[in-house]
Amino acid sequence: LLDEKKKKREEKQRLAAAQREAMEREKREHAERLVREKEEKYRKLVQEKQEKLRLDAQKKARKLEEFEKRRQAEEQKTLADQKRDELAKQLADQERINRELLDTLKQNQTKDAHETKLHKQLYQQKLRQQQQQLEKQHHQQQLAAKKKLAGGAAGSSAASKMLFTFEMIDTDDSTDEEVSEDTSAPRKKQRPPLPEWCQKTADFRKQLQLQAQLQSSVIDRLFSVQPMTPDLRLLFPSIDAQKLKRNSSAIWRTPPRHSQLP
Repeated sequence: LLDEKKKKREEKQRLAAAQREAMEREKREHAERLVREKEEKYRKLVQEKQEKLRLDAQKKARKLEEFEKRRQAEEQKTLADQKRDELAKQLADQERINRELLDTLKQNQTKDAHETKLHKQLYQQKLRQQQQQLEKQHHQQQLAAKKKLAGGAAGSSAASKMLFTFEMIDTDDSTDEEVSEDTSAPRKKQRPPLPEWCQKTADFRKQLQLQAQLQSSVIDRLFSVQPMTPDLRLLFPSIDAQKLKRNSSAIWRTPPRHSQLP
């Protein structure tokens, strides 16, 4: 009986221990399950947070990229506008300078033309005065010659009344032979009178002095042209600047003129 009671008590204790162990195991498993669920929930929260941060970072990066593109586009547009404005300003300044140069050139040409015309008029006036004086002198000499011929040709023959011309000069007549000849010997032929332009009279010397007083610049303006190279930029406004440079293989011993420089 005692053994049976002992067995029952031991069985009861074993069952209680097994039940207690089962309860502890269940409690432990429940606690572990709660921990796993909590960890899983925390892991999901972390993943969701990381995904949200990643999406936010991508969105922010996309916005920054779009902003940078807009900024670069605006900056390029601003630079293009500035270059266009600078180019327009340069073109306007160049056109203004060209107009001023053309106006100055026209004024200088007008001034030079006026001065040339004035000097030409003065020179023509002096030439007319000289011509009138020469004609007057020639007329007086003709009158004097006619009077002289009329007074000295009363008893002479018709042949002696003939006037000498330059065609009547004998080509064999030389003044070199006259030096060796006898001066007392009668001359075979009479030399014609000297031309009026080479007679050293007072009026002739006066005219030479007037001509000597004329400035050479006035005479150059009327009868000569100063050597100069034309400015091709004025003749051909659209000419390439490279074509204005001397690129020949020849050896240039003199520097180019100022008008040939580009």
